[in-house]
Amino acid sequence: MRIHHLPTAEALAARLGELWSGPRLDPFAFDLAVVPGAGFQRWISQQLSLYGADPGICAGVEFASWAALERRILPDDPWRPEKLAWTIQSLVDGEAAEDPALAVLRRHLDAAPEHYSACRRIAFQFAGYLRHRPALIGGWLAGGDSDEAGEPLREDAWQAHLCRLLGQATGVDPLQWRGEALTRLSDGPAPGLPRRIAVLAPIPLDPAADELLTALGNHHEVDLLLLTPEADSAAGDHLLGRLQSHLAGAAGTSMPLPAGDASVQVHLSHGPDRQVEVLREVLTATFAADPGLEPRDVAVLTPTPDLFAPLIGAAFAVPDHPAHRFRVQLADRSVSQVNPLAGLLLDLLQLPDSRAEASTVLELALRPAVARKFGLAADRRDRLVELVESSGIRWGLSARHRERFGLVGFEQNTWFAGLQRMLLGVALDESGLVTAKTVLPLDDVESTDVELIGALTELIGRIVRVVDTFGQPASVAEWVERCRAAIGSLAAPSAADEWQLADLWSGLARLSGSAGPGPVGRGDFRRVVEHEFTNTRARATFGNGSLIVAGLESLRHVPHRVVVLLGWDAEHYPRSAPRDGDNLLRRHPQPTDPDPAAFDRQVLHDAVQAARQQLIVICRARSEATNEQVPLAGPVLDLLAAVDDVAATGTGVRASEAISIQHPLQPHDPAYFGADPSRSRLVSADRNAYRAALAGQEQPLTSTRGRFQLDPLPPLSLDQGVSLDELTGFFAHPTRALLRVRAGLSLGDRPQAGDDLPIEPDHLARWQVGNRVLQRLRDGQPFEAVQRAEWLRGEVPPFELGSRELHSVLEQAGSTVAVLPAKLGEPTLHEIALAVPVGDRLVPLSGRVVSHGNELLGVEFSSLQARHRLVAWLRLLCLAAAEPGPWRARVIGKGRRAAYQAPAPEIALELLGRYLELYQLGLSRPLPALPRLGAQWAGYLVSGRNPHEVPDSAYRTNWEYDQDAAWNAFFSYPSVLSVEREVEIPGADPAEPRLLGALADAIWTPILAGEVAP
Repeated sequence: MRIHHLPTAEALAARLGELWSGPRLDPFAFDLAVVPGAGFQRWISQQLSLYGADPGICAGVEFASWAALERRILPDDPWRPEKLAWTIQSLVDGEAAEDPALAVLRRHLDAAPEHYSACRRIAFQFAGYLRHRPALIGGWLAGGDSDEAGEPLREDAWQAHLCRLLGQATGVDPLQWRGEALTRLSDGPAPGLPRRIAVLAPIPLDPAADELLTALGNHHEVDLLLLTPEADSAAGDHLLGRLQSHLAGAAGTSMPLPAGDASVQVHLSHGPDRQVEVLREVLTATFAADPGLEPRDVAVLTPTPDLFAPLIGAAFAVPDHPAHRFRVQLADRSVSQVNPLAGLLLDLLQLPDSRAEASTVLELALRPAVARKFGLAADRRDRLVELVESSGIRWGLSARHRERFGLVGFEQNTWFAGLQRMLLGVALDESGLVTAKTVLPLDDVESTDVELIGALTELIGRIVRVVDTFGQPASVAEWVERCRAAIGSLAAPSAADEWQLADLWSGLARLSGSAGPGPVGRGDFRRVVEHEFTNTRARATFGNGSLIVAGLESLRHVPHRVVVLLGWDAEHYPRSAPRDGDNLLRRHPQPTDPDPAAFDRQVLHDAVQAARQQLIVICRARSEATNEQVPLAGPVLDLLAAVDDVAATGTGVRASEAISIQHPLQPHDPAYFGADPSRSRLVSADRNAYRAALAGQEQPLTSTRGRFQLDPLPPLSLDQGVSLDELTGFFAHPTRALLRVRAGLSLGDRPQAGDDLPIEPDHLARWQVGNRVLQRLRDGQPFEAVQRAEWLRGEVPPFELGSRELHSVLEQAGSTVAVLPAKLGEPTLHEIALAVPVGDRLVPLSGRVVSHGNELLGVEFSSLQARHRLVAWLRLLCLAAAEPGPWRARVIGKGRRAAYQAPAPEIALELLGRYLELYQLGLSRPLPALPRLGAQWAGYLVSGRNPHEVPDSAYRTNWEYDQDAAWNAFFSYPSVLSVEREVEIPGADPAEPRLLGALADAIWTPILAGEVAP
């Protein structure tokens, strides 16, 4: 074995080219390069292809990691931790389950939801003993119960006993097995290995690796190429070179920091999302400053690639930004992050332990591969949520599935019950309260919903079968087949995504090969799948010309002109060693023991040495929540201290401070765009942020903070006509109608699947149940049928809670029905079609009104509200203007009634014109026409009291009752009372200065004038 010390990666590549440039004994043989990471593999292959006077290709070279080389040399190691974990689990869950010597371990396992994680940790712990303390394992196998220093194990004695049980179970002494394997390797070449082997820039080698390389070198040409940066006191006049030489051990005095030296930059920022924005602007400026710099010349290294990957994808996809054109590739993401089918499988394995909430199952159903399998189009998402919500589905696949959560004998609100309601609703409506056994049909199922309901039913049926299949223990091989069947039945990736299936099957096949034949439970198998797909890095393409964002190891030692260290924050870096109290390596630590923190510090050192032109550090120095300072990571502080050792400013400012830039919390801070000359190093190419900064410098808006500022919109054309429902809907809530009709906004109205059973229905839920019960009783439905229908609907609490709630609702509804007139005329449907004069044109107004004799009757479950009276008045005006006759309207609510006498037809038509003008005006600007506030104001006018003299506090109750997200978007209390009248309000007193007063006068004065005794 030959050992080579090279100062740079380029020198290492040249030396390897020299070593392998001669002819092979066998022209068809391969050479083997052992590389530290996938990125280094790609880079060294490119360097080999360029070696020599005539660049060509890199061929005849195999690449492997150090771990892969060990597996090739020692392929059948029965104590390999991946296999040993299953052996441990079969012992502790089988023949040694009651072994008193394992009582401490048994207590630990009994407290865990699954055993595989603990068994896997123990297996890797034993592998660490074999590698770093082989004498400890040898002593235990010989019957000893002490640690390496001869001290008693005490509470850790179970490890020695378990070690002996493993020796018996495997029939192998691992030390003897390894010794024999090394002897065979010393006596002859390793089968299947090339003659020439080069180990390139390896991680620090432990004694076990030294033994292996020594034995391998007896019959193979082994070259160990180590990177040993040289300490050069004359490293150049730029800070990066001086810093690299200093970290390599060069002695010397500090140099003056050259003006404009940007070879080392430290950007202090906030949380991950803000750091990515800073990265985008820094890279944009870097590329702009050096036209010869290409994306392949830049590497971004981060300790947490899974955390930053989606943020980078979003930040660099902004279309109005120069960075949108950068070729950015994300590497070192976990398989579960990259492959959606792996995430789907993990969710399916978790589903039997979950409550199968409506939102959870809907999220699963709308995954692209699942939606494609069942034909669930994206534009049907809202309708699917509406069906699930209206059918009462909350959680639980079925009543049997709910039993494990302690809810027995209550089938309502399950997926099974909800789907039955949908399917019955395809054939029947709810009007007759017809039930099929315990199923009430879902109302308002449209013909276009049939295919959607069928697809959802098939999906839930397959999910139920998957959950049932996953309920029984099985061998890992059987679990793999179950998973393949589950994914095949639920997902159909597109042709472009077929790689996801191949990747998933490959990972599952690896699981089959590493496990024993014994049965394991679902929890254990899910943990196995998590380790396989969450801890395994997805395949990435390096060296294709893209700017690479990678983890700490893939691009280790790979030189780049610009190296960016992103997210090296104290909470993520350096990694701390696992604090396992039973790890005996921690009793008497040795310098060659694994140390994640020391490894991460070395990675930082290697990253600094890999930079050829610039080193850029972006890290968290302030809280994103409070903007307060937070500590930097220890190694980053060491790096800044090294900068101070090699450079000085001569102005009293430390060099580390001179190269550091503190970024503002917001990307639209004016300092980025030249507003603060003292912070000229802050630059940004974000056009949206620039526009925001300009807006921030303008005169502040006078409107209340947090409210919409809406300039008047062009008047809405009424030439196509207005429906009566549109008119009444507008006056019930003008601002909501404005946002919906003119802006397409529905604040808080998007359907969302609820997951909770209705244990304590709020006022709105109680009103919905009560109003429905009231209408059914008013239609003459039997009391018992109405009660049963509400039970089956699933909108009342379960068991006795629901009984009390439903009894109260029925009693209240019954009392309201009891006050209805005893002799109501037969209902008559009136088709309304009017041409209403509005200004100089006629506006079509159409709708339907139902009368009983000469009376319109409205019945409300809740207390009689202003909007109920307003709606009744508008319907009465339409009927009076359309058909002759003395018409009345009566509205009955809880504890109160109101009645109105229709005006003459010509007056009714004139009033409708006024309301249509207000309708048009209210759809072009927000009007504070809150029903209760308007009725209160008009009530003062009619009674002769001046509303302006009433204290503002008197209006608070009605404001708080009416206000919601739509009203709060434009108005607040008490300023809503004093909004000035800036527009003509038809029918209002011209002398009224306040907009609320003018609206109340125009809308409510005719209503109050038409009110008669009920």
